[in-house]
Amino acid sequence: VKLVQGNTSRAGHLQQLRIALDKLHLSHQHVLVLGSQHPSLEASVLGYGARFVTSVLPVNTTVSPHPQLRLSSYKDWRRYFLEGRRPYDVAVVGPALGQSGLGPDMRGLDPSGDLNDMARVWCLSKPHGPLVVGLEGEGVHGSDLLVWKERRRYGSVRWPLLTTNWIPLEEVPSPKAGASTG
Repeated sequence: VKLVQGNTSRAGHLQQLRIALDKLHLSHQHVLVLGSQHPSLEASVLGYGARFVTSVLPVNTTVSPHPQLRLSSYKDWRRYFLEGRRPYDVAVVGPALGQSGLGPDMRGLDPSGDLNDMARVWCLSKPHGPLVVGLEGEGVHGSDLLVWKERRRYGSVRWPLLTTNWIPLEEVPSPKAGASTG
């Protein structure tokens, strides 16, 4: 499976994810979005031609604002995982994954919450499906940081654990300071 990684500051994540998405062919693809902090990530994926987007949210919700967007709870996502479904052609992981297991998403404390979520992404993605990651940090070139109950910054220790099943293809450079984040 391919990996297009993008690590950045919290402010520049959407711009960097859009740069990475621009390199993929999303038309007619079913895309999984995990770790979105606001609907602009899902809107960007739809704007790049995705046939359908499933966004995993920490709360149960059934009302979708768009006919090509399905809002799924972690409970639904776990069910797909246990049933062995692999419905997603492409996976896009946003910065809220860095909070997984730290408590703010109301799923409880789990030091490996982010790693467990990425393992589920792997199991729910079709073979050879690309993954786009936009997380705070500098990947294998930086240092890791945990701000307890708030967020993680991914560096040389945690980044390889998070992306262990994917083959890195390209790293999208961080946006320049002060650049528009869309």
